[in-house]
Amino acid sequence: MNNPTSDKALVGVFYARPDKTKKLLLALENTDGVLEYFYRFFCDLPKEKASEQIWANHRKTVEIIEGFLLKYPGILVVREQNLGLSKNMIRSISEALEHHNSCVILEDDIIVSKKCLRHFEKALAQYDEHENIWGIAGNSFLNEKESAKLPDSYMLPIMTT
Repeated sequence: MNNPTSDKALVGVFYARPDKTKKLLLALENTDGVLEYFYRFFCDLPKEKASEQIWANHRKTVEIIEGFLLKYPGILVVREQNLGLSKNMIRSISEALEHHNSCVILEDDIIVSKKCLRHFEKALAQYDEHENIWGIAGNSFLNEKESAKLPDSYMLPIMTT
């Protein structure tokens, strides 16, 4: 699948964090359904006055993403200026939604499970017509003991990527 307008899109939002980027992409490669997605990756630029180490980390992050995209269909947008986390996140999601009806969105510090894409697909299909559902998350702010008492899926009154 090389279709940039595929129904299955994954948005990755990155910064100058090569270790975290590598962990995310390695975990993603072992995820059920990884070959079915079109990847739209966005990497924020460091601030002009950032240290040489941050600039080196940025270059390494871009190299890691480019290596992933040699194996999987997608694009990488490297920002031309530093937007900051909030603006980069909003702009990245908005740009992706110009091409796709829905997207799985991952920040660079996430480690995904083997079945996470299937979880998102199922939930997106289940709640597609529900206007009061703004997003589907794959994490919880509950501890393990509290989580064990709940079903696999439940509602939270918050929005999170």
